[in-house]
Amino acid sequence: MNYIVLDIEWNASKWDPHHLEEIIELSALKVSPATLEVVDVFSSLVKPAERLTSFTKKLTGITQQDVSSALAFPHVLKKFKVFLGTEESCFVAWGKEDFRFLDKECERYRLPSLNLSSYIDILPILQFGLYDTFNGNTPSLAKTMEVFQIEADGQAHNSFDDSMNTLKVFRYLHGKLDVHATYKSNKTPEERYLYEDTLKSSGKRQLMKCIFAYMKKHDVDDVAFDAFFTSSIWLDRAAALDLNEHVTAVFKTEFDAQKQKASEKYIAQKALVLVK
Repeated sequence: MNYIVLDIEWNASKWDPHHLEEIIELSALKVSPATLEVVDVFSSLVKPAERLTSFTKKLTGITQQDVSSALAFPHVLKKFKVFLGTEESCFVAWGKEDFRFLDKECERYRLPSLNLSSYIDILPILQFGLYDTFNGNTPSLAKTMEVFQIEADGQAHNSFDDSMNTLKVFRYLHGKLDVHATYKSNKTPEERYLYEDTLKSSGKRQLMKCIFAYMKKHDVDDVAFDAFFTSSIWLDRAAALDLNEHVTAVFKTEFDAQKQKASEKYIAQKALVLVK
């Protein structure tokens, strides 16, 4: 078995809800579980179907010329599978977004998905395995390295450099606790999101972001109560937050106020897209 420390960059838009998000860079480190040393590396740019957004170019430093000469995703995936080999792999990543994008691109190109059943998401380890350090928050890679006094290499949002820095954090955590264990909050949903039976600001932010995600996905600036709370966007988020019936009921009392904020944000961002 090998660890595969993975990082992906994609062509993102800050404003356009219809923008096609595509992988534009894929890097991975094959790491020995015995020594935690790198035994092989993979890094490739990926040619997207759409042109790079200005947001992506500024964030990653990748240019249109860089990706125009790269291989398309199916060809990069084929090379990546050769890199993985036939040995069992345990993937390691900073959050689940990279796994989601790999699955999404495989589905879009009608390719067999990678077997990502064995993976380690570093964020829950930081949130709950080291709760006293980060108070249950999800720190950035840069912030984590700063707190642990780990020297960062390279450029942020370069997938190869980020995979190397993720490995440094993984090595640190590997020496502190069981990285294969499941880490969850030891606080109840009431303790995390309620204060005297009203929703804390953290809960309000979660709700507003979720409503905004619904609006962006469906390209609407309004949503009915029942439509939102029966949507997969809300149900998946509620499950991820481990909300119980009581806390969910309190979330629902904040729907109108947070919908208004989400709608104002969506309309403002939509106006910027039209101006462009």
